[in-house]
Amino acid sequence: MAFAPANVVADDDPHYVASNYSGPNVAHPNGTWDGHSVCFDYFLHKDNCVHGSIDHPCPTDGTGTGPPSPGYTVHGRTIQQLRSMVQYHEYHPVHRKVAPLVKRYDTTENVDYVAGGNGICGFYNTTTQIGACIWSGDNRTDGTDPATAGWINGRFNSTCGKKLYIQRKGKPETVKYLPVLDGCNFAAQSPADGCFQIYLTEAAFLLFADQDEFNNGYLNSSMSWDFDNLQLDHPWNAPL
Repeated sequence: MAFAPANVVADDDPHYVASNYSGPNVAHPNGTWDGHSVCFDYFLHKDNCVHGSIDHPCPTDGTGTGPPSPGYTVHGRTIQQLRSMVQYHEYHPVHRKVAPLVKRYDTTENVDYVAGGNGICGFYNTTTQIGACIWSGDNRTDGTDPATAGWINGRFNSTCGKKLYIQRKGKPETVKYLPVLDGCNFAAQSPADGCFQIYLTEAAFLLFADQDEFNNGYLNSSMSWDFDNLQLDHPWNAPL
């Protein structure tokens, strides 16, 4: 079945965001907001790195060997140059580096498709546009505070348009690349639940669905996904 985007108010919908929540914000590990999403800080705190990130790549990412310093380079570029490339779109690789896509985030719930409409990143047509919806944060928050963004929310929308890869778990031959078009809360209240989940547009869903999944309206198998910067050569797709 299709679900409505995050701005639709329906309290039985996993995209619903309660605007009257008055409890504490989703806590960042250090207790204060550092400009990153809740998911970014969750993985940084848990793993001491964030796969595909510019500032804190993991040792297995691209040519990285550990936490970056000002002199740390990726494909001959420093961290400061990578930031500049993201801002000014100066980096235009001719060919994608061919390498196995390492499993990053495995979904733990069924992958459904969204109804489309006016979402965090603007209007999108679920039947014609290929894209994804990732965690918008604790479903008790209203999306007006950037510090509560899961990967994205209404005030933390720089993740809009970043490319993801997604594949059936353990089946790299099924990989597809698609942009972030919206945020969904998945009825999740913690990053341990929300950060791994993903929904697809109907157009993207149909790229994976077999007949039974099409009839049921959700993908039965776990899906693996991450931001498309595993080789650190697409810094504009790095998680924030």
